[in-house]
Amino acid sequence: REVLDLLRRIHREGAAVLLGTTRPEVADAIGGRRLVLVEGRLVDPATVDGPEPARADAPRGGVEGA
Repeated sequence: REVLDLLRRIHREGAAVLLGTTRPEVADAIGGRRLVLVEGRLVDPATVDGPEPARADAPRGGVEGA
């Protein structure tokens, strides 16, 4: 909890914070922009259903320029 509070404060002060996690609630606690990797590919977070990765046969919502 203390680490998340510190990261949140650093982010509010204007610093860029890059956080890698498999727990969406941790990313939500920090806020800001979220990038999602599915099977090693950068995808649009809106195409991912919850904390589990998208199915291999699901359409990929790739992010342009990635």
